[in-house]
Amino acid sequence: MKKLIEKLKEIETIVELSIGSEMTENKAMGIYTLTNELMCNLKKLHIPKVKNRTKQLQKTDTQNVSGRFQISISEIMQIKNRLREINNNEINNIDFLDDKGFPIKIEQKIRDDWKFTGLNITEFISLGFYSKGWDS
Repeated sequence: MKKLIEKLKEIETIVELSIGSEMTENKAMGIYTLTNELMCNLKKLHIPKVKNRTKQLQKTDTQNVSGRFQISISEIMQIKNRLREINNNEINNIDFLDDKGFPIKIEQKIRDDWKFTGLNITEFISLGFYSKGWDS
């Protein structure tokens, strides 16, 4: 039993150290959660179960400890990957949604005009071109 407990502690340590590095954060969090759950089930270890560990880690990623903005490399990579995913689509193959999940009607002429700008999809939104076209 002691060997099992030591092994679980070792796995937990490895996973905690892997978060934000080469191992994907989602994979690491899954392993961490499973390990933590197994440890909680061992009645000799009175370890409180950690819930929402991802949210706890994200809070510490941007805590302003030294008065400077802080961000994890993995968060930057996730943002960049998401932007690349958006920008790799054709403008006519995207259904844009408002904050409540309802489709936003964008005139076809505005979509057609955008193709000639040479800019990407995220600029289409951030510049406000989607709402008024060349008048924005």
